[in-house]
Order: sequence, then structure tokens, then C-alpha cells
Amino acid sequence: MTRNSTLSRVLAVILTLLLLLTALFGLSELVKRKSSYIQYADFFDEEQNFDVLFLGTSHMLDAVYPMELWKDHGFLSYNFGGNANALATTYWAAQMALEYTTPSVLVVDCFDITEEAKTSRNSFSYVHLSLDAFPISRTKIRAVQDLLHDEEVERLIAEEKLINEANVALIGQEEERDPITLLWPFSVYHNRWSSLGRSDFRPPRNVQKGAETMVGVYKPAEMKQVPANEKLERDTVSIAYLERLITDCQARGIEVLLTYLPFTADETEQLEAHRLYDIAEKYGVDYLNFLDLNVVDEQTDCFDHSHLNCSGAEKVTAYLGDYLTSHYELPDHRDDPAYASWYEDYERYRAFQHSLLQEQDQFARYLMLLANDSYTFELSLGDNRVFTVPMYRNLLQNIGIDADHPIVPLNDADLEIRVYDRDTGAEVDAIRGNFVMNTAGELTGVSIYHL
Repeated sequence: MTRNSTLSRVLAVILTLLLLLTALFGLSELVKRKSSYIQYADFFDEEQNFDVLFLGTSHMLDAVYPMELWKDHGFLSYNFGGNANALATTYWAAQMALEYTTPSVLVVDCFDITEEAKTSRNSFSYVHLSLDAFPISRTKIRAVQDLLHDEEVERLIAEEKLINEANVALIGQEEERDPITLLWPFSVYHNRWSSLGRSDFRPPRNVQKGAETMVGVYKPAEMKQVPANEKLERDTVSIAYLERLITDCQARGIEVLLTYLPFTADETEQLEAHRLYDIAEKYGVDYLNFLDLNVVDEQTDCFDHSHLNCSGAEKVTAYLGDYLTSHYELPDHRDDPAYASWYEDYERYRAFQHSLLQEQDQFARYLMLLANDSYTFELSLGDNRVFTVPMYRNLLQNIGIDADHPIVPLNDADLEIRVYDRDTGAEVDAIRGNFVMNTAGELTGVSIYHL
């Protein structure tokens, strides 16, 4: 065999391997679940440095809107909240994010500091939502090695107490807690062929800078207050990771703001919130316990027993925005041409908000979405009986309407609402509604239709 023929064979083998690797990479990109990549695409695409990062559980994910903070204060922020994130998972998500940006402030949701597990005990697939978007790096390898060395999860598996049903729902198979599944997601997603959809070929854009909008209205049970002097006494794995995150940030010159976001907390959760005062004092950082701040209204601002809807998130975001700008040195980039892309992003965000309003077919949800200072509206009532339903009365009062609102004669409806964009004055949507009555003549609901 000649030298030329040997070289040709070697080159052919190399080319074949390259083609196989390219095909495998393409297949991996196609079948992977896109949730994490959609959630954090804007983070990786951003050329400017972020001023604030928000981290924690779904409480943070659903409670803070970075685009509202841009509109009102002009600083750049991103929401890295993740469903059911344990503090250990939050710690490593922060470490990976800090390889791409150096914020002035890290805001940490400290819910569930009693947790001894490093990852969600109910659904390991939630870890994928927080980690998949980050490419392999030394930090990600360290994160995976640490998170998968989890004595609490190993104990639960041994006792057959680990819940796996959520994995089946989110991934389509029962997923093993194996490092390879986090470092090479194709090992998990290779069988997604049957569930591929349009979003796999053209992933939608998350226009909320990582946040999640919850549209719904829920009235939780009343919270039973625990005395302020009672607190969680024991140390936990989650507290260890929280303290580790604080010291790491302080070593980098990054301020830390601890939060316990609002929801109907049980006794254990209130003890958690009280313990955080000690941790904040120990490390000299600020702490906002929203359980004591009376920022949201349980009558109007809850999506379920532990998450906020849009109305509640708007209030928490506004409070945090004012607090951050008054307590930390954060820049206002709104007049800087280098940040012009954020104006474009904000327009897409507003269009998304408009679409939520325009697609609603439930009156309560429609009123909840109107609790947004970017809207003005005209409300005409042909009959004030709408105030006899407590939920409607509370939601109307939440947007500044009281039971003394004047009656306006309406020919073919009991109420009419026209909504306008506060900045442009353009009409965003208009609805009419008819009362639904029971046999006793009592108002039980309002059916609405868009004009």
C-alpha cells in the first residue's frame, strides 16, 4: 500500500468521524428539551453586563419582572429563579451565571432553607431547567459532581420515598440521577422523536428576561401567624449553601440581598423566614421578609397557595425596584444608546402582555391583568351588582374602582371596559360583559367577549 493511499484512508476515516459527530450534535440539538435554553437565551445573548441577578425557587421566578425594572429604573437584571430549586442548586446556578456577568447585587429567594437535599426531591428534571442551558465547563462539572453527591436523596431512594412521577410528566421517562444526564442531555432526550413539535425547530423567545407570568386568581386560606421570636434553630444543608453563596459573593465584591417572598406560609416556613434575620446579621447583608411587609393582597394577588399572579408580581417588582435603587448604587441605562436593544426588548414584552389580556375569557383574570400601571382604562357599568361578588369587588378595588362607580346606560351589556397603553394612548383591547344570574336572581359570574 502506497503512502498516498494510506493517507487517503486516514483522511476518509477522519472525515467520516467528523460527519458522524456533526450529525450526532445536530440530533442532540434537535431532540433536547428547549425549556432551559428558551428561558436563558437572552442572558447568553446580552453583550452588556447585568446589574442585578435574581435567584431562587419558583417564588422568585413568578414574582419579579426584569423588564418592569428596566422601564421604571433603567438597570439590567435577569431572573434565574427555578422550579423547586434547592439552595444547593441555586448556589451552582449562581456560580455558572457569574462566569458570564458580574452584577452589583445578587437577590436570593431563601424559601425552603429547611431542605436537606441538594436538588428537588420531587422532580430531578427541574435541575435540567436550571443547568441545561449552560455549556460544559469546569464549574458545571463541579456543580454536577456536587449535586449528584446527595446523602439526603440517597437516603430517600434507599427508603423508596423519592417521588419520580413528575419526571415522567416532564421528560417522558423516569430519569436516573446520573451525572451524564446533566453533562450530555442527549442521553436523556434521545427518545423525544415522537414528541417533537414546532417549538423544537423554531424555539419561541422568552421576552421576560427569565421571569414567568402566572395568570389566575386564587384565594388562599388565612395565614396563622407564628411569634417573631420563634425561628428555625437547626442548621441544614441549604443554610450551608446559602452562607457559602453569600461569602463567595462578598469575596467578589457583589452585594447580596436576601428575600423571603410573599405567600401563605405555614408554621415551618415562618420559622425559616425568622431564622434569616440571624443569617443576614451574621454576614452584614440586607434581608426583606415579605411575610411581614404587607406588599401584596391575598384577596387579589395569588395564583395558588404559594405563588403570585401578575398583580402580586407587579407589586413585589415595584417594591424591590424602589428598594434596590435606594439602597445600592445601580446605574440608569435608559438614556445610553449602547442599551437601545432593551427598548426593543421592552416593546416585545409589552406586546406579550397585551396578548395575555386579549386572549382572556374569564372576567376575574381580566381584572387581575389590569393591575398594571402601563395601562389606563375606561370602565362603564350598567349595573353595580358586580360588587356583590366578593372576588369581583376585591379585584375592582385592586384597580381603583369602588362600589360607588357611576352607572352608565348600556344597551346590550352590563359592563364595558376599554384598555389603553399609557405611553402611546393606543387602544389595546375592549370587552363587554353580561351578568350570569342564578334562579334566586343572584349574580354568580360575568361572561365576557372581546369587541
